[in-house]
Amino acid sequence: MGGKPNGVVALIPARAGSKRVADKNVRY
Repeated sequence: MGGKPNGVVALIPARAGSKRVADKNVRY
């Protein structure tokens, strides 16, 4: 459902929730 755009958006809020972003990054 958007793996490329998800990575870019995940890098921005990575500071707020690195654990949550890592979980979604690992899944996709």
